[in-house]
Amino acid sequence: MRARIMLIFLLLLAIGGPTVCSQADTEYLELVNSNIQDGSIMVDQDITVELEFSDKLYPDSESLSDYFHFYLQGTEPEKIEFTAQLAGEQQNSVKIIPLNQLKPKANYRLVITSKLKSMDGKTLGEDMEINFITKGVDDVPYYLALVLAIALAAVYIFVIKK
Repeated sequence: MRARIMLIFLLLLAIGGPTVCSQADTEYLELVNSNIQDGSIMVDQDITVELEFSDKLYPDSESLSDYFHFYLQGTEPEKIEFTAQLAGEQQNSVKIIPLNQLKPKANYRLVITSKLKSMDGKTLGEDMEINFITKGVDDVPYYLALVLAIALAAVYIFVIKK
């Protein structure tokens, strides 16, 4: 009997069911995907931040932008002007579009406030932060630096050393 129960349990696990809690059963709205993660570095200065949530969003009577805060970090954080657009077929995504290009090699913080809610009233539960650093103007991808080093070595060996 125990072997049968264990076999049924293992089969259920293998086919992915039953689950204790599905995404629809959670009590909070969740950020399920983002094109940048907290702690990202070398982010493009012209980034459009794309955030996907677990449920269809309901921005209430407020502007969608009121649920987000965008800052340039420093001794005194500087507020970044942006627009927020509802996106996705399920209207569960938001695009955050800065109105001006971000500064190079700068620390930014995007705050998603806990007031953002889904159509069924779920909220994030607490504010969420995504901190990131933009890439600099002088940042050269590694492979380009490597190619340049090899080219200079070849010039030295085949031209200068002759």
